[in-house]
Amino acid sequence: VDVRVVDTSGSGSSVFVEPFAIKALNDHFLQLRLRQRIEELKILRELSELVNAESEFLQYNFNTLRELDVRIAKSKLGISMNATIPSIAGSYQLDLSGAHHPLLYLQDPESSVGQDIALEAKQKCLIVSGPNAGGKTISLKIIGLLQLMARAGLLLPVRAESKFCFFESLHVELGDAQDLGQNLSSFSGHLRNIKKISSEAAEGSLILLDEIASGTDAATGAALAQALVESWIGRGAFVVVTTHLDKLKNLALESPEFRNASVAFDFDSNKPLFRLLLDVPGSSLGVELAERLEFGPEITQRAKELRNADSSGESQELLDQLRRKVQELENQKKGLQATRKELDVERARWEHEKDIVVAAKKTTRSKVRDEYSRKFESMERGFFSLTDQLKKLIKESKKKSSDQLQAELGSLTQQFGQRYASAKESSRNASEVSVREGPVVADDLVKGKTVFVVSLQKKVKVTQTIEKSKLTKYLELLAASEGAALSSELKGFLKRQKIEVAIGALKSFVALVDLKSLA
Repeated sequence: VDVRVVDTSGSGSSVFVEPFAIKALNDHFLQLRLRQRIEELKILRELSELVNAESEFLQYNFNTLRELDVRIAKSKLGISMNATIPSIAGSYQLDLSGAHHPLLYLQDPESSVGQDIALEAKQKCLIVSGPNAGGKTISLKIIGLLQLMARAGLLLPVRAESKFCFFESLHVELGDAQDLGQNLSSFSGHLRNIKKISSEAAEGSLILLDEIASGTDAATGAALAQALVESWIGRGAFVVVTTHLDKLKNLALESPEFRNASVAFDFDSNKPLFRLLLDVPGSSLGVELAERLEFGPEITQRAKELRNADSSGESQELLDQLRRKVQELENQKKGLQATRKELDVERARWEHEKDIVVAAKKTTRSKVRDEYSRKFESMERGFFSLTDQLKKLIKESKKKSSDQLQAELGSLTQQFGQRYASAKESSRNASEVSVREGPVVADDLVKGKTVFVVSLQKKVKVTQTIEKSKLTKYLELLAASEGAALSSELKGFLKRQKIEVAIGALKSFVALVDLKSLA
């Protein structure tokens, strides 16, 4: 067979050949594949030109859909966080009520605790103190995250009464700034970051610092921290810092520009409550934290003895007593708020029931009026019919005999009499009813008794006897009010208690205050 070499392998040890007999077929196949590719490119080019002709419209649709998708995502996130749109303040201030950390709230809404974080008039610096692992850093993160969320157009997990303001710039220093690669200790790294913040701080800046000037001795750290904070607020910046330094806590007692806050701590269970207490400085409670982490009692007890022997032990005890008192007041406040919510729910329920009773009363009156209107129209049609018959009889009197006329006239007269008697009886039942003065008699609150409904001006029948316990209470109230004006308790009972009555073919509940006994 005649063959030709087509290709060789990379090593040259293999040769690829094909018979001359299939060369023409192979060439034809390659031409067909080339033509197919050309047609594909032609189709793709035509489709691309069609898309290009509508590119502006398609780009507009894409941008619109992308914007809708973002807004829907924001709305869903806001719903999942039970978020609101707080009012926007006209000046720089910090006033957050019931503010939640968004991630903690999404993780567990029930256990997430809302924090009240505020700086009042002339206050520029909030100093947050308290035990480790008590939630101080979380407070800083809440403030910073809410600023960023608001800038992104997101709803905020705060109560509606919060007032929000957009600060010109946000500066944050959180966590350990140690950098072994640059030969920086924790304190050196901390100072490097603070230096950058200090160079950029200006009016309208919000600065959040965790454990300011920590990592060195207390005296040096407190002096440096105070100098930094005073410099920043002097330039018009707002500052929130966490600290364990007593000198910084004392600033709120010396200057109106500073405000203390501490994380709440339950001394009974020895656990933090993750809630901020404004205007109350906090202590570190390091020994209590060691107890919670189950250090040996010989260590924690010895630490307490050494702490109490220190010169600041007495003031520390006073602070602890103050915090316990604040905690008691907070618990009482929560109890009062819970009671208020219950009262609001109860009031709403009473208002709802009152609306139902008023609506039912209006409906009953309307139905009674309709019933009387139908009766009156029926009587009116009957009288008109008799009048027409009388006119017809007079017109045909010349054609009929006197006996026939007398008989027909007697029949009409009898029908007139019946109609008149029926109308008179209905009128008497509706208006001429003699009733007894004072509240309805207790004996009439029994099934089958006839009483009078004042608002409807109609006699009705009781269809359901009042409960025995309520009847006994009613008798007691009547006896207590004998010979005197109705007591407020009796008036309230008459308004609240209702009884079922039959108004024609209708059944309805009527308050006892609307009933009178027949004389």
